[in-house]
Amino acid sequence: MKSFFISNEIFLLFALLCLTNNNLYIKSLVILPFDYIYNNETNSAKNAKTPKEYFEYFIKGSIFTTINVNNKPLKFHLTLDRYTSYISEKTLLEIAPKSAEIQKNEDLYSLEYIGILRAKYTNTSFTFLSNDSKSICLNNYSFFMVRKLTDDFESVKIRECYAIENEEIGLNVLRGNKQKEVKVEEEEIDPYEIPDDEDDDPIGEKYVYQNNGYLLEENTNIITQLKRQKFISSYAFMVTIDENEKGKIIIGGIPHEYDARHYSENFFIQLPSKRNSTYGSWDIVFNDIQYNGNSYLSIKAAEITPDFGFILGTEYFLEFLNKYFFSNYSNDCFEGAIDNYIFKYCYENVTKYFKNISFVLSNLYNNYSKLEFDYKDLFVKAPGNNNLYYFQMIFQSGFYNWKLGRPFFKKYPAVFDQDKRMTGFYIEVGEYNNNNDNNNNNSNNDNSSKFPLAWILVIILSIIVIGLIIAFYKVLPYIKRKKKANELDDDYEYYTNSDANINKVD
Repeated sequence: MKSFFISNEIFLLFALLCLTNNNLYIKSLVILPFDYIYNNETNSAKNAKTPKEYFEYFIKGSIFTTINVNNKPLKFHLTLDRYTSYISEKTLLEIAPKSAEIQKNEDLYSLEYIGILRAKYTNTSFTFLSNDSKSICLNNYSFFMVRKLTDDFESVKIRECYAIENEEIGLNVLRGNKQKEVKVEEEEIDPYEIPDDEDDDPIGEKYVYQNNGYLLEENTNIITQLKRQKFISSYAFMVTIDENEKGKIIIGGIPHEYDARHYSENFFIQLPSKRNSTYGSWDIVFNDIQYNGNSYLSIKAAEITPDFGFILGTEYFLEFLNKYFFSNYSNDCFEGAIDNYIFKYCYENVTKYFKNISFVLSNLYNNYSKLEFDYKDLFVKAPGNNNLYYFQMIFQSGFYNWKLGRPFFKKYPAVFDQDKRMTGFYIEVGEYNNNNDNNNNNSNNDNSSKFPLAWILVIILSIIVIGLIIAFYKVLPYIKRKKKANELDDDYEYYTNSDANINKVD
């Protein structure tokens, strides 16, 4: 009987888990809220008094989040250009001095391919926000402590590959450099020569093989570490930005799997990232780019990053738009420049005549093959000026690829998956009716999740197995008593089935 009661307890516990947790395959979600910051000012674009101030804020600004490191809040730059996590030596000495200590003869590393000349591989505790308002703590989060950054910023192209902030969390698709293959020099000195005495080394450190940090970089990626320690169940993450310029990176799953109320799988498009096998970034190639149905027959490759305040187009596309729109309203539209960026702004009365810009994806997706922006998406009212509107697309001379930044994520939440090397978009986002034929997912709140058929089958089979176990334990005492009865001595008196009026053995 004791076994029977134990089985009942197991059954009740399993049933309770099934009823209370309809999200068995989504463990946790890590939330990285972020803001655009330029010159240490958040949302100062709202106070911009001139078009130049507004555009400068989002051109030169970057996105930052705050994470508790060793129980102290620390601001990190978030980027999809690089892969690793790092903290400057100066900062780490202040917040976690034990992790910053360098022992005698301890190995140092080089990540020159992203502008880090000397670094210590170390760890300390990181605490992240989760979707259930609780904290996720990694006591041994690994990262590089940077001792020296490069100061070689001769071109914008190099600057985009190089680490220039003091602290950073990278979310690129692959480790290494996003534009070229990394070579680890293990046998020769480049660019330094082996000194006769360690003190003669120009950086004051013992010899370090060039780019040997590449061999450890995998261990310092935020998603890899969360997945290895089983805090999340997926390498996927979503980036979304609201109308107030507040953004979130949600790590650990695809949105229609954990929030089917707002993200429908039917409106999800996924594409493989355009990449090399050894390096790459989050980018895609469109089938076509159109303005009012007129095809732009030039560059169609685009990099996707929230760490840029506008949609960056080529100078050839600027000529394309001048031909079809801006030149026709020369008295109402104006042009300005910041460094080698060109920006546009217009009076309100002409913005409504701007036609749609469409980024056409593969025809495989039929009716949902376009990422489309109308004049309401691309013209934003100037702060403090009721009549002036800023165009959310800028242009750069000598730039030959597209860059889809902040305005893109405000309309189309994007999903990235490091494991599948996939980029995905939700063509429509909203609150869906659970009974709608277009949405077969059950959800009761914002964090609800689709309950897949596979889990339903697992639950049913588990219930059947538990039921058989319970039945077995119910029958077992009867079998034992019957066996014992048959083994009694000859004085035991047996009864036949015909003795209907005599009580049988229980």
